[in-house]
Amino acid sequence: MLRSLVGSEMCIRDRDATVVIEAKVRAASKEVPSAKGSAVCDPSASFWSTGTNSKEWIVLELEAACLLTQLRLVNKSVNEWEISVSLTNKAESYQRVRPRCDAPRKEVLIPVSHVPCRFVKVYCARGSPIALHHVEATGIPVQGLSKEILPLAYHLMPQLLAGCTSSLTMLRCAAEHLQPLASLLENELSPNGVEEAVLFLRLLVSCLLYTSP
Repeated sequence: MLRSLVGSEMCIRDRDATVVIEAKVRAASKEVPSAKGSAVCDPSASFWSTGTNSKEWIVLELEAACLLTQLRLVNKSVNEWEISVSLTNKAESYQRVRPRCDAPRKEVLIPVSHVPCRFVKVYCARGSPIALHHVEATGIPVQGLSKEILPLAYHLMPQLLAGCTSSLTMLRCAAEHLQPLASLLENELSPNGVEEAVLFLRLLVSCLLYTSP
């Protein structure tokens, strides 16, 4: 009965869920007055530069948390870099999507496998000098995505990768409205109990959608 109430097996495909996500510079280790960090998020600006040759970084904060699918970087004169992403901007939470390597002096597209992301960090090990034109993030926005919701996101990943709109709607609604409940269900969102917990969340999300004005 529960499965029939929430219609969990029906997937409507939506290929427009992935979008370019606006960003701002959260912090930069250094910048020169004529080439500020904000330039990497501003298509009308030229570039960010530190005026130095080693060990600088810049952190971007995305407008919304997302499941990151691609990073686009336009390099000016960085010679070696490392690129990491995080949902929380805590040092220990960052995970590398591009290990430390030589940085081509051109536009670089880095595919990312739907990694939960709110912050992007570009660490520039060497440059002549360190300077970067632009950074652009593409992904599936999920406003309110947090570590409590991640087990649900990972469980729904096969449907999300297939472009299933109903699963994406459920994830977005859970992230926005069900944070306290998701925390309570965190132990249930395990390999042994995930199916029933997800069905319960689907029912709650359906109720929210049908009762929203």
